[in-house]
Amino acid sequence: GFCQMMSEQNPKYKIHHVRVYQNPDMEEQKIGCSTPERPTRRYIEAHEKLYKTEHDDRPLKPVATGRGVCNPKSQGEGRETCGGEKRGTCTQGNVCECQKGWTGPHCLASAGHDDIIWDEPETIKDIGFV
Repeated sequence: GFCQMMSEQNPKYKIHHVRVYQNPDMEEQKIGCSTPERPTRRYIEAHEKLYKTEHDDRPLKPVATGRGVCNPKSQGEGRETCGGEKRGTCTQGNVCECQKGWTGPHCLASAGHDDIIWDEPETIKDIGFV
């Protein structure tokens, strides 16, 4: 089964998303991706060659909402159906349109956010306008 495949082959995976849980009642676990103690955005920008390809303009990109390629004849809940009718719809132009509360090119991710901005942008470039 799975364990045998892992030991005998060289499997490769694409990661769709990662969810991190933090306890808001514990001071050492601050909620957010780029806290003062762990300035993630600044680290990535300082080491941007590790986080982008030769075709990328910048290492941190906004999450796309819809516009992923889909098939209006497909059924179920997946990429080709934009997550299903509760998450998104496939337009006549074969691209996804996300329902409220869903994001990503194929509407497969919950559109959550952190109310606390730990890492304030320093320049207009930091928020994606160049």
